[in-house]
Amino acid sequence: AVGELLADFESLRQQARRKVHGKDGLELACGGVAVGFLADALRNSGGRGTMITSRRPNFGAGSIPYRDQEIVRGKVQGAYSTSTPLQFQAKLKAEEQAASEYYKKIGADCLQSCAVIDVLFHTSPAVQPPF
Repeated sequence: AVGELLADFESLRQQARRKVHGKDGLELACGGVAVGFLADALRNSGGRGTMITSRRPNFGAGSIPYRDQEIVRGKVQGAYSTSTPLQFQAKLKAEEQAASEYYKKIGADCLQSCAVIDVLFHTSPAVQPPF
C-alpha cells in the first residue's frame, strides 16, 4: 500500500512538472487564488484562516510580479522599495495594480465579515529561494 502511494505521488509530481506558460509546473504558485478562496470560505462565519507557502503568488488571480530593486552607483533606483506592500505604493505597473486591487478587495471583504487571514512564507536552505 505504501509503495502504491509513493508511485501515485511520483506520478502526480511528474504531471506537475509539465511546462505551463514557459515555467516548470512546480514553480507556479496560485497563492492569490488560495487567499481569495479562504476569504470566501470565511465570509459567512468570520474567524481566522492561515495559508502557509514557500512561494510568492506568481500565477492566476492575485499574482505578484517579481520586483527587483535596481541599484546604480550604490543607490536604490525606482519609485518604490521591494519591501513596500503594493497597496501603499504610488506608482504601479499594470500587473502590480491588478494585484493591489485584488488584495484590497479581499481585505475589505474580510473586514466586513470579521475574518482574519494569516499568510506565512517559509524557506529552507535546502531548496531554491522562493522569490
